[in-house]
Order: sequence, then C-alpha cells, then structure tokens
Amino acid sequence: MAQVDWSLPALEDLDSIHDYIARDSRFHARRAVERIIERTKGLEKFPARGRIVAEFCDPHIRELKEGSYRIVYRLLREEVVVVCVWHSARRMLPVKRFE
Repeated sequence: MAQVDWSLPALEDLDSIHDYIARDSRFHARRAVERIIERTKGLEKFPARGRIVAEFCDPHIRELKEGSYRIVYRLLREEVVVVCVWHSARRMLPVKRFE
C-alpha cells in the first residue's frame, strides 16, 4: 500500500480554492475541498489509477479529476505525493513543482 502525502504547495492550492469559493458560500467551499481530499483516498491501494498527465508524458506524473479540478500527483516507490490541485480552465500547470 502506498502512502499518500500532500506537498505544501498542494495544500496551499486547497486553501486558495476554499477561499475563492467561500466568497460566495462557506458551505460549498468546505464541501469542494472535502471532495478533492476524498478523491485521493483510493490512491493508497491503487496509486496508478489516475491517467498520465498529457503535458508531461511521464508515467510517474498522473492526475485525477474532481469536478473542475485536476489533482496532479507524482508516483514514487511506496509513496504518492499530491503536487498540485489545478482548475481545469487554467491553461498551464505549474511546471516548477515537478522539477
């Protein structure tokens, strides 16, 4: 079983998502973040279940989708690291996070 960890920038993404949605609804902001986190729970047992991120063509960089968000993670030996949570309407993933 793989351990799922969140990078600091990914946690900051969650905070930003929450803050943005909370301007209209604190309830929906909390719910959106909970759903994103919940979506990553299955990665412990099935770490390769996400699709390969097209921008990288690297089998170790994968993503899950939750609503309009891309949950991008890196596969390591016994660990999955969530690198960013990115709104799918945004054009470019933060490439520096993957270096």
